[in-house]
Amino acid sequence: MIATFLLLLVPAPAAAQEPPPPPKKEFARLNSVELKEVQEDLVALRRAEKPEAQDEVRARLAGRGEAIVPAVLDAAAQYVEAGRFRDVEMLLTGALTDADLHLAWKLLKKKSPEPLRAHLTRRYADSAREDAVPFLTPLLKDEMPPVAYEAARGLLRRNDRAGLPLVLEAMRTRWTKEAAVLRADFAGLERGPLADVPREHLNSTKLPERLLGLRLFELFGVKEQAKLLLPMLSESDTNLRLAAIDACRVVIGGEAPLEKPSMTQIIEHAEIWKKKL
Repeated sequence: MIATFLLLLVPAPAAAQEPPPPPKKEFARLNSVELKEVQEDLVALRRAEKPEAQDEVRARLAGRGEAIVPAVLDAAAQYVEAGRFRDVEMLLTGALTDADLHLAWKLLKKKSPEPLRAHLTRRYADSAREDAVPFLTPLLKDEMPPVAYEAARGLLRRNDRAGLPLVLEAMRTRWTKEAAVLRADFAGLERGPLADVPREHLNSTKLPERLLGLRLFELFGVKEQAKLLLPMLSESDTNLRLAAIDACRVVIGGEAPLEKPSMTQIIEHAEIWKKKL
């Protein structure tokens, strides 16, 4: 009886831990019949004009899961040529997980279209993958400017300044027409680590560089350095004043930038912020 009791006190051996699954080397495969059907659906989606028809084909393709990724990558050039690359992005968003981005990248060919390379680079940049920095860093020298920019953006979002020159150039050349895009690219970024970036440009004697400094402050600046904006609120140049107002609104007030304000509004807002600073 005592022996039986003592046996009950002996802890049961721990369950053996199963080894982690081996790394995936490729996407799930389609058989020849399934592949033909997917290719036909990709042609049908590219040619479909009515939203209902597009949704129907997308649903069929989505139902096949990750197995469609290689075929979608192969068809991307035709979608770009047809002005329908957004369809490729939607399909990849549904079928391609961040964990498999490296597999998709390996399937790219030398003639894979620029939008596709930029899309995958952006996915890498926005992912939580541990290999993002070593993947993105070589792409700073990519011959395709959108790819290099997405790599630079991804590094800067990780407080890696190797991509800063490319981001500065994008802001110099694209802000006038693409301010909303650039703002969205860095939305939610932690401000502290990059708070020193605007200062050099704000102190420049060149108007374009000071304007760049204000836009950088809007994206990366901190409230504690807000007095750097004060001189710009009295500038005669309307663009400088408006950029200073927007920087104040975003960084200090937590408000959206002004949308096409009148001259009277710019003057009024500049005076309001001068008093607050």
